[in-house]
Amino acid sequence: MLVYENGGLRRYVIERLRRGLSPEAIAGRMRHERQPFYASEKSIYAFLYSVWGQRWCRYLKSRRYRRRKRKGLKPKRVLIPNKTSIHDRPDITGKFGHFEADTIVSGKKTKATAAISVLYDLGVMYIDARKIPNISPRHHTKAQRAMLAKWKTVRSVTEDNGIENAYHEKLKTSTYFCDPHSPWQKPGIENANKLIRRFIPKGSDIGTYSAAFVRVVVRKLNDTPRKALNWKTPNEVVREKRLLKSK
Repeated sequence: MLVYENGGLRRYVIERLRRGLSPEAIAGRMRHERQPFYASEKSIYAFLYSVWGQRWCRYLKSRRYRRRKRKGLKPKRVLIPNKTSIHDRPDITGKFGHFEADTIVSGKKTKATAAISVLYDLGVMYIDARKIPNISPRHHTKAQRAMLAKWKTVRSVTEDNGIENAYHEKLKTSTYFCDPHSPWQKPGIENANKLIRRFIPKGSDIGTYSAAFVRVVVRKLNDTPRKALNWKTPNEVVREKRLLKSK
């Protein structure tokens, strides 16, 4: 179980770290007390090395952690299970039902945790986006599933290696992952993000924008004629091809 996603588990771990218990002792007590949740020593360390848990590392007694910090090693990343490389993705040129996915986050100087989950259909240049409370895998995946549920055909989703994509298997479709630090491998959604940023500037606090405002932005972008679509709009192409499910 991921520590940062379960409030009760997270509070349990932090409280005992403050008491001076090691991750090994915390995991052992959790099992001994038969708590309704459980995280192994390895999972607790993964939480502490992540962006969600670094503030609590000061309670660690472990020399191993301090030695790693002095060496300048980066915090351990939580791995995304069962990834398929983008290099194994079949040719999808001009085919609808193949999506690229990404998130847009608030500026680093803001305290807000709100974000936007974005999908882009490569075949019809259709953009969809939902405001989410944060980029946890649970919220991001829930938004993705809601957006994909509108389509009659979903063939694949291509994503990056962010932790928000850890639940990709719950999308119930083929998922492919770009190489690390290679945003150019999903150029469609990178351009879609730039279009959204015209309305929600980079560095701004996404928490100040309503979900209704995000829907308005999406509608405006999908009503914009595209040269690659012979100057039709994505909405017009979607209607002509009857790609969405009936409401």
